[in-house]
Amino acid sequence: MQAAAAVACLLAATACGADAPGAAGPSTPPAAQVNAHPEPGPASPQPPAGDTPGPGTGPAVDFDGDGYSDLALEGRRSAAEAPGKGSGDGGAGEAGAAYVGAVFGGENGLDPDRRVVLTRDDLDLPAAEPEPGPVRRLGVTGTADLDDDGFTDMVVAGEGRYVVWGGPDGPAGPANPLPWQEPGPGAASAVSYAVADFDGDGAVDVFRFTEVGPYRYDARLLRGPFDRSGEPSTTSAVPLPPSATTAEDILSGRVVPFDAAGAGRGSELLFLRHEDESPVSHIVLRSVGGGAAPEVLGETPAGHELAAGDVDGDGTPDLLVGAHGIPNNENQLGETDPELHPGYVEVYSGADGFAAGEPERITRALPGVAGRPTDADGFGDLVMAADVQGDGYADVIVGPKLRGDEWRVTVVSGSAAGATSARTVGLEPPAPGADEDAAVTAEAVRDYNGDGAADLLMINRSAGGEDWTRGHAAYALYPGTGEGFSAVPARFSTEHF
Repeated sequence: MQAAAAVACLLAATACGADAPGAAGPSTPPAAQVNAHPEPGPASPQPPAGDTPGPGTGPAVDFDGDGYSDLALEGRRSAAEAPGKGSGDGGAGEAGAAYVGAVFGGENGLDPDRRVVLTRDDLDLPAAEPEPGPVRRLGVTGTADLDDDGFTDMVVAGEGRYVVWGGPDGPAGPANPLPWQEPGPGAASAVSYAVADFDGDGAVDVFRFTEVGPYRYDARLLRGPFDRSGEPSTTSAVPLPPSATTAEDILSGRVVPFDAAGAGRGSELLFLRHEDESPVSHIVLRSVGGGAAPEVLGETPAGHELAAGDVDGDGTPDLLVGAHGIPNNENQLGETDPELHPGYVEVYSGADGFAAGEPERITRALPGVAGRPTDADGFGDLVMAADVQGDGYADVIVGPKLRGDEWRVTVVSGSAAGATSARTVGLEPPAPGADEDAAVTAEAVRDYNGDGAADLLMINRSAGGEDWTRGHAAYALYPGTGEGFSAVPARFSTEHF
């Protein structure tokens, strides 16, 4: 998987959670902590939420404000659940009707019997006009507590962009159009957004980035909290330093929040460069909350995957860079190709400054990692960071990866000494017939049951057939334990949603 695929999306998002300033939702219930170390480490600040560096490694997506992480859904209703004819994008009673929704978390993890399913009718959105080609559907493009009320909100894409507000019963219609989601006059391309607390005031902000001409960009900071019409508290232009937008760098037009400073200090911005199969570096700007032109914090070391987490528990996020060692198919250099090497993950300590010190390199030679390092072994092609063991240290998660007839995931334990030990676990397949990498992905790593240990959620989007836009998805939730992830998951599917 390439770095852009892992860290970029139309709307990268973060959620304030139930204990955000001004929160109206119930407080987080007490939960027993899983602890694999005699001396627990310090509380580890977490990076921004899902679809930022590393999938789903951040604060809870908590639509109903009960303190447990929830799962955002998108899909199409089956004929059994929506009797009728046709496969358009019509109302709730039509077979194949598109929906968005949520499955709620609780003390037993995600519970598919506690869910919300919202069709266009529920959201007061017009039915999509039938047209040839790909099936038109609703999609969740981000989650964040935009209005700072303690309930995570859902940003939905249809024929426009809308917000579905969270509340005590979860997300509910009607959907509200977002006035700042469409390109402005003169825009040459679609806009990209990053959602995080950029100015460190505790409210979610939106950074809007638009290409308005060849190598010319318009950047705006929309400060939260947002009102119920979707309007920000203030909007200001963000002058970008020339070194961040030069023609030589060929930006992809995508930005995501990136936590390089630590909780409460304002998130940084990661500008993604265009890339193919080769490793690539990306530009990181300091927080844009000050009003002046943000300085270039630095560039990420070249790699395929990025993540951030406090592996050594010193209160400063560390940078994780994965390079899988598989050369670009266009290269014809054979054994002399510099991209051909055993895969690795490098951990740069945040205490040394951004990517400034000598990194700690993790390969399959580390005790506890299955196999041995070989050229192009693919180790490091998916990297995440989360506290899997519930000890206050972020652990380095490599994989999951299909090996033979099982999925394997390696958890490298964080500690005051850094990433020093590892354990590879064979996982039962997420769904029957999921025998290809392309069919299954890691959806998120979050604590869904409130025990203090992050859980791994995997999804097979093609469980209902090859055309996932018409079928259903199957999920497998592997609970975090003191030794890594449980090999036996809790399973559910959206077949009867």
